[in-house]
Amino acid sequence: MPLQKLQFRPGVNRETTSYTNEGGWFDCDKVRFRFGTPEKIGGWERLSGKSFLGTCRALHPFVALDGTSYIGVGTHLKYYINEGGAYADITPIRETTAAGDVTFAATNGSSTITVTDTNHGAQENDFVTFSGAVSLGGQITADVLNQEYQISRVENANTYEIVAREVNTLANITIDGAYTPVPVVADGSDTGNGGASVVGAYQVLTGLDTTVAGTGWGAGTWSRGTWGSGATLTAIG
Repeated sequence: MPLQKLQFRPGVNRETTSYTNEGGWFDCDKVRFRFGTPEKIGGWERLSGKSFLGTCRALHPFVALDGTSYIGVGTHLKYYINEGGAYADITPIRETTAAGDVTFAATNGSSTITVTDTNHGAQENDFVTFSGAVSLGGQITADVLNQEYQISRVENANTYEIVAREVNTLANITIDGAYTPVPVVADGSDTGNGGASVVGAYQVLTGLDTTVAGTGWGAGTWSRGTWGSGATLTAIG
């Protein structure tokens, strides 16, 4: 059988279905058409040399009344505003405790700190900022405690764990949106509980950084499968 040249129509047609759009293009990604044929779009340019925590879920560009351009960046961990390439963390606070509601407990030779706060409502990977704490007596100083932490483990409704770290190492964010804290190990003198003035400010609950598949009626793209059949849907978790 001789070879036959296939000439597809230029452009992407989403008004029909992939089945009925014979001889045309139904779906493309990072593709443009030039002289009637598709080609990949050129390389990407980084908007900012800065990074942020988490996987970006949504972007919301807007312009202030003074003409300043901003981009709202929502990740599964935090919410940022980008201005001029810098990311400002404006993640809302869901709850602030009363002074003394939060106490700490350290273990000699470990960087894990157990935090007690009755009905804290937090979950793993949430962020909390402590203030008003005093030194536990040794390596776990007031400066180590009074900063923002990501909760590493939730034990129960009243206690959770954090990893004590050096001051400001939360800024050590990698290009993939993760960070590597520099831990601080407690010693035998760290027997205090942080004092009676500790306040914890909890940020809004974090979300998933993965997708969850759904099945059932209407889960697939309309007219892609047989009538009434179940299909899978990739939904944001």
